[in-house]
Amino acid sequence: MAFLKKGFIPIVFLLILTIVLFYPLLFGGQIAADEESIGGYYPNAFFYQQSIKKGESLLWNDSYYGGFPNYLNLFVGQLYPLHYLLFKFLPFLTAYHLAIFIPAFLGAVLAYFFARKQSVSKVGSLVTAMGYLTAETFGGFNTGLSYANGFMILPWLAFSVLGLQAAGNFWQVVGYVVFGGVGVTIGFLAGFPQVVLYSLTFVFVYALFLDPYRWKAAWGFVAMVAIGAVAAAPQLIPTFLFLDDTIRTVGYTAAVSDNLSFGVLLNFLFPYHLKLPRVSEGGAGLYIGVLPLILALVAVLFFRNKKINFFFAAYTFIFLMGLHVPLVSLINDHLPLFSRISGVARWFLIGSFILSLLAGYGYDRLVANRDVLRLNKNFRFLVWIFGVVAALIIAGAVAGNLILWQITENDNWRQAVFDFLIKNKSLRLPLEHYQGVFNQMIDWARHSFSFLNWRFALPVFLFPLNFGLLRLFLKNVNQKVLSLGVLAITTINVIVVFYSSFAEELTSQKIFEEEPVVARAIKQRENDLNSFRYFSLLGDEIFKKVSVREGLSADERAVINKELLTNQFGAFYGLKTIAGFEPLRTLKQSQLIDTISPQNFLQQLDLLSLMGVKYIISLYPLSESRLSPIVLDSVEGLPIPVYLYENTGFVPLIHFAGNDDSEIVSIDYHNGGVEVFGEIKTGGWLVFSQTGAPGWVASIDGLETPIYTANYLFQAVYVPGGRHQIKFIYEGYL
Repeated sequence: MAFLKKGFIPIVFLLILTIVLFYPLLFGGQIAADEESIGGYYPNAFFYQQSIKKGESLLWNDSYYGGFPNYLNLFVGQLYPLHYLLFKFLPFLTAYHLAIFIPAFLGAVLAYFFARKQSVSKVGSLVTAMGYLTAETFGGFNTGLSYANGFMILPWLAFSVLGLQAAGNFWQVVGYVVFGGVGVTIGFLAGFPQVVLYSLTFVFVYALFLDPYRWKAAWGFVAMVAIGAVAAAPQLIPTFLFLDDTIRTVGYTAAVSDNLSFGVLLNFLFPYHLKLPRVSEGGAGLYIGVLPLILALVAVLFFRNKKINFFFAAYTFIFLMGLHVPLVSLINDHLPLFSRISGVARWFLIGSFILSLLAGYGYDRLVANRDVLRLNKNFRFLVWIFGVVAALIIAGAVAGNLILWQITENDNWRQAVFDFLIKNKSLRLPLEHYQGVFNQMIDWARHSFSFLNWRFALPVFLFPLNFGLLRLFLKNVNQKVLSLGVLAITTINVIVVFYSSFAEELTSQKIFEEEPVVARAIKQRENDLNSFRYFSLLGDEIFKKVSVREGLSADERAVINKELLTNQFGAFYGLKTIAGFEPLRTLKQSQLIDTISPQNFLQQLDLLSLMGVKYIISLYPLSESRLSPIVLDSVEGLPIPVYLYENTGFVPLIHFAGNDDSEIVSIDYHNGGVEVFGEIKTGGWLVFSQTGAPGWVASIDGLETPIYTANYLFQAVYVPGGRHQIKFIYEGYL
């Protein structure tokens, strides 16, 4: 009964809330429609499930980049037992979305219990949990399965360290160390590496704060990390060994990270989906809700103590790390591991947990000190300042709607604004191009910032509601009414944030039911799908134009991604690409693919042929004698033309190089290995066009033989004259 009184109702509330947030994925027949999800995360997870069912290697994925040890990138978490069980026994999309839902729910619950262990009230702890969920957004949870696990790891470790510090006997200490060790293990096996690294860094500093003299919490934290490192060694060691071969070289952070403008401060007030181009971009993780933000300010401004000062100082430092400002950015740019990471703004996600906790503190202090605060001039001034801000936002929204309406409906206004924007500008393209872009921008702004668009209207109207609730704090209103008001507004806010993302990021699961026209055309012509690859000749600028800049719907973008077999989407249909989406790709893979662009494509056709590319997908017609056009069926809902060509000069993925006196008798191919029976008269090279990564082993007639590099990226063995059995198998780094 004690458990029921202490924690049951809030946990049920968080469970129901999380189900509501992920309802479209769990029960609504929806999937994420963005390029990375459809072209990368879903296909990789599907390939993982197929490997489980076929009993093939879980360590290798031959569907993209010429083959890749994708267990190392952690996006699917192939070595995580929970993922294995989900994908082994459940339908694909059910398993995938549950693998997101479970850590999202557990992360919210652990955030709640961490706040409770800090002596925050139940309502304040729920504010903490919901603020943390709000900051992550659906877009964050959908960044591969690892991102959801990363969300869970931070409160898991913080709770473990805090519990360890308060433990009164040996067995309690052991219990918290083991519990924390399990969390670290999950993080190492299936968490987003960057978020896990940032979480470990913060929690270690927090452990030092808890016990700066005896270091009880710090040593316990080290023990947790040690447990996780040992348990996850099959994942960690190969990943560290592999890093030096990837594009994530030392100094990568400094090379790819930009300093964010202070325009991201707007993301404290507005959800991420309301970002203004070139002003408030890059601020995901800052918005926890306006009311929780005010409550956090109340804690910092009026109730500072040692604990609140620590969290505020930690948040300030983390915020500066996310902005990548000078001096502070030296940590990101030069410390080992930190210097191999892109997207330093993900520090904001760590900060959102701290800011949400401060909101919980602020709520409790506000409720406990209402009588004092009513007489506090500074607090009353803060409330009225927020009232002015809320009024200005409403007025600005109304004025903006009127101005956009006038520009849209009045040709003279539209032309005057356009003339002003291009005045004294050097135009490289025809004037009609800029006029078209301007018209698109105006139409987008009119729709995005219209009161008829609930994704804009609800967050705006929450401002006066928040102000009204703060005004009630200044009056003698029943505390239960205030608590319900805080919970109601915070709940509405997180739901609005998630469902606003759904409006532009989800499409129907039915997209998987019918094969893409391109995939169907290729498969109708082929008996052996393991002998060749395809290549999508899109180009970044072209792809952005057709899938983003024209304001296409999520359904239209999904159809484009599907029909163009974007990234490794072809894996759903047994097709392999030489390109793909892989943040941990090797330097060699990146260099080779980067040599091919729409501008020099035909000059690099021989290179593509050596990479086994037999089919080429293009957005525009190609003219080359070796490229044979293939007539495609029309596609309903596809807003762009698609062209498919067969490269008649391609080289099969398994072949004897430059030797006419040779014959491949049979090939028994599976992901992560192949068995070839071949005959060659005078000896020569057998080329196996899979990426030559450490872990591959080759044998001839049962005897191990050296593997050499072929065509810069692939593998080859020297085969003596005669008839032989040649095997390649990927055994992993260990």
